Amino acid sequence: MTEQDLLTHIHAISHRTGFEQTGDDGAIVGQMVISTDQFVEGTHFTWDQMTPEKVGYKGVVQALSDLAAMASPPKALLCSAAWPEDDEDKILRLFSGIEKACLDYKIPLVGGDITSSQALTYLDFTVIGENKGAALKKGARPGDLLAVTGPLGSAKGGLYALDHEILFPKLIEAFRSPKAHIATACKLNEGGHLNALTDISDSLSKSLHDFLRFSKTGADIEFTRIPVEDELTELTREKNLEIRDFIFNGGEDYQLLMALNPDTSAKVISDFGLFIIGRVVSECEISVTSGQQKQKITEAGWDPFIL
Repeated sequence: MTEQDLLTHIHAISHRTGFEQTGDDGAIVGQMVISTDQFVEGTHFTWDQMTPEKVGYKGVVQALSDLAAMASPPKALLCSAAWPEDDEDKILRLFSGIEKACLDYKIPLVGGDITSSQALTYLDFTVIGENKGAALKKGARPGDLLAVTGPLGSAKGGLYALDHEILFPKLIEAFRSPKAHIATACKLNEGGHLNALTDISDSLSKSLHDFLRFSKTGADIEFTRIPVEDELTELTREKNLEIRDFIFNGGEDYQLLMALNPDTSAKVISDFGLFIIGRVVSECEISVTSGQQKQKITEAGWDPFIL
């Protein structure tokens, strides 16, 4: 069973229990946007890849990225944690990382729960944001501009570099220390530029297919317009790797993918540092043009149930 199979089953339960708005990065409950993320040792991080401080910081950021994907200003964070008795020093340092993230993103840690674990460290972050006309996935329309906030494939490149003990500092930093693009999302939403929004947590191809599922549209992507770190180009060339796999199927970049109103000005795009990578189209498929070649893109990327 894939993650999407299980999510479809769970969404049906949500509908039967009275909640209709499922599938977005956060749940709208009145004036609040709520989201939760798990961060589990062995599945999402290992201690040899990241310091405890980085683990705590990244755990908060990946949860906050869901609020960014809803254009929702953060208001409160809850953290539940479980860890083996021998890891107490690591946990104290981990909470230092959580504190730094809270201060950087101006969100208070208001509660949670702690307990012991037999083997692994487990973290659960719940974020609460303000509903200010949250941006959803279903709003993409044919003709919209598709844009991202920054380079793609970097986190997967950083993980590869760590696993193979090679030094590509920008890629490693992208994996260890992602950013939640909350301010960008909120300002674009306030300006009326956003029609649809999500964050690229699992992969670009999955995020594009999310738009397809919810808005019943497709996308034409221009491959050469997708932003990529020079280090990723260097890594894939040096190790004879397929760079497209990193760009389209790499997870944990936490850049935003958005459908912008087609009349969004070049000044707005430049001021927010956005990269236009294509357009939304009416045909329900996703294609990528590179030179004279045009290929369909299938959905692939991070799936915690296929390791």
